[in-house]
Amino acid sequence: MPLSAAEKQRRYRQRLKDKDSDAAREKERRRWHQRKAAGKITAIGDLTERQQRAKRRYWRQQNKLRAQRKQEAVAQAEVDQDEIASLIECSTPGGSCISANSGSSRQKIRGRKEKRKDRSAAYRKIHALEKQVSWLKRKCERFRRQAARA
Repeated sequence: MPLSAAEKQRRYRQRLKDKDSDAAREKERRRWHQRKAAGKITAIGDLTERQQRAKRRYWRQQNKLRAQRKQEAVAQAEVDQDEIASLIECSTPGGSCISANSGSSRQKIRGRKEKRKDRSAAYRKIHALEKQVSWLKRKCERFRRQAARA
């Protein structure tokens, strides 16, 4: 089974700790210089002023998005903590308290949002189709009455 990005990063950091960190940093520095010489990396100073402004604008946008996602995750975690606390305070009919694990992952929060969005879209579609069915039934009944009169 392939490793997730987080697992890869954890293993990479562990390897750096295990090895001599100075040697690893020197190796990474050499690798960076090679990639820069090959043209795979461009420093901000090598760009034109216009490209620099565009790049910095992109960085600012990404930082804002990152901060916003982090803020939403923290807010959702607080809501989840409140829900957990209220569940623990109340007891089930059997007399035992409910306990749940604390916190939610970003993926879990996003999955819930997607599920809610899909469910509401389905309800809207069902409502529209029910409306269309009732309209068609009325139309059918009207034609039936017209045919009966003729």
